Amino acid sequence: MKALFLIFHGFNEANGISKKIRYQVKALKDCGVDVRLCHYDVTSYGERRWMVDDEVIADFGTGFAAKIWKRVYYSPILDYARREGIDFVYMRSFHNASPFTLRLVKSLKRTGAKVVMEIPTYHKLLFFSDAAVIPRPTLQQRIEMIWYAICTCRHFGIEQPRVALIHCTEKVSAKFPHSLDYVNIVELAEAGEFGNVIIDGPLDVRTACEQASGDIKGIVSPINGQADVLIFPNIESGNAFYKSVSLFAKAEMAGLLQGPICPVVLPSRSDSGLSKYYSIAMACLQVSRDCECRKQASQVTNSSF
Repeated sequence: MKALFLIFHGFNEANGISKKIRYQVKALKDCGVDVRLCHYDVTSYGERRWMVDDEVIADFGTGFAAKIWKRVYYSPILDYARREGIDFVYMRSFHNASPFTLRLVKSLKRTGAKVVMEIPTYHKLLFFSDAAVIPRPTLQQRIEMIWYAICTCRHFGIEQPRVALIHCTEKVSAKFPHSLDYVNIVELAEAGEFGNVIIDGPLDVRTACEQASGDIKGIVSPINGQADVLIFPNIESGNAFYKSVSLFAKAEMAGLLQGPICPVVLPSRSDSGLSKYYSIAMACLQVSRDCECRKQASQVTNSSF
């Protein structure tokens, strides 16, 4: 398996972060992964370059223009990943994602963010989307997110995923356009468009994940408090859920960008070492397995998936 470990800065061997990255790369290699380290470099002459190990993949020269190009031009990285047949990418950034780094990811392929977590108080793994990439998903993007979630569940041995479409209430209202999308998605699921999967919504998180809550409210849903996947209406709610369960419920996370030509691991700066390890393991799992839903998803999303 080929992996590209991507960082957006150079190395100082006396720096603790640099040492940590070296150890991370070594650990992956010890596990049998063919790791290539992609990093930014400034020569003693002031030349600014993108490097993969000792190979120069882009030389921007010197001066102010070179500084700008370094921050906005990532095509050489994309070209390298395609040329070398990279199976997955691990991104480690010391700053928030900029429009240009996000464009790098989106250039790999149209993408949506998927996160899987283990919550001590929930009896099984819980997948959810989107916590990081798509601010206001369209109906088509929600359908794609569900397909990616279904395929990820199958990789984890869940043959009939239960997908809950999350809202603040169980009622459909034109005041909340995403709830109207939910009606269309449920109709598609009932017509068999998603295969062997249970989809229902709108539901709130508690009703989706706790049967007693639905019983008290008198809500009848095929999810029945046993959700495997939560599809959030927007990035604000998905990200707030992600941060809340990791902080207050001590959930261990694994995050992965779905949709690129290869899995992309893009952890938060504050994620634990274990969560980053789980994210890499999840990427490895995705590239090592295949399922029929991948073919179906590629037809729906018009991607190489």
